[in-house]
Formats: sequence, C-alpha cells, structure tokens
Amino acid sequence: SGCPVTCGGSVGDKSAAVRFRTIAQYPLGDGQKCDGKIKDLRPCNLDPCPQALDCRWGLWSAYSACSSTCGGGEKSRSRIIEQVSQNG
Repeated sequence: SGCPVTCGGSVGDKSAAVRFRTIAQYPLGDGQKCDGKIKDLRPCNLDPCPQALDCRWGLWSAYSACSSTCGGGEKSRSRIIEQVSQNG
C-alpha cells in the first residue's frame, strides 16, 4: 500500500507502507509450509513534520474619532493578524 502519512512516518502500522503476501500453494503431502512473514511494514516519509504555528493577533490600534458629535455615536479600533496558523 502507499504511505498513509506525508511526514513523521515510522515503522508502526499507522505510519508505514504495508505489503501483504498470499500463499499461492499450500504444502501437499510431506511438503514444507511457507516460511516468513505474511505482512511486511516499510517505513516511509520519515522527514519530520513542519512545526505547527498558531494564529497570533497584533496589538489593537488607537480608537477612531467618534462617529457623531451628539446623540450617541461609535468609536472603533482594529487589529491585524500577525501570524496566520500553519501546519496544524
């Protein structure tokens, strides 16, 4: 089978390529049974996975001027994303 992971692979069942054998001829008479494993695990994509980066907000900006001179209004402020989340 193909490799089930794109990085961080190992020899374990969940992160290795798996190959199976089938017995084409069972022993007859005094013949010997097949020797060896039926299942073969091959490590794959062993390179470490990239480090996960969390999203990180920047600082708040200063408040804007009031949207109205009387009767209630709003002030607003904003902030930017300094780091977009990656690899997670």
